[in-house]
Amino acid sequence: MINALQLPCTLFRTQKRIDDYSAGDMRCGELTEAQLRTCYGLDYISDQADPWTLTRRSSMDRPQSMFCCNLRGQGKKITRQQCAAILFDEFRFLSRQFSFYGPYRHLIEKMITHMQTGNGTPSGIWPWTGH
Repeated sequence: MINALQLPCTLFRTQKRIDDYSAGDMRCGELTEAQLRTCYGLDYISDQADPWTLTRRSSMDRPQSMFCCNLRGQGKKITRQQCAAILFDEFRFLSRQFSFYGPYRHLIEKMITHMQTGNGTPSGIWPWTGH
């Protein structure tokens, strides 16, 4: 029997001090594509875009579709920045099911947008922002 999640709860807590931008957990890119795919099984991570091939997905490309799994040609090519924007938009959309009620329900979307834009961070930390 699985116990219900008690809210609010802490999902992650950094071991580094606040505003330590040199800390490994404040950077991205420390894992290779091979590690992400083999160790963590991150082959299909989005219904909207494929970050491995930088292509836009259609609704026919989803695992639930009977037309799935490379029976069609690859989707439209997109840039790294376009792919990141699509993934962050999907992240915000999917987060709503976990933050649909309470005084902090809009906070998760603000946090995701803050992560996406890198506001308040030294430049160069967030490569998907293009600066």
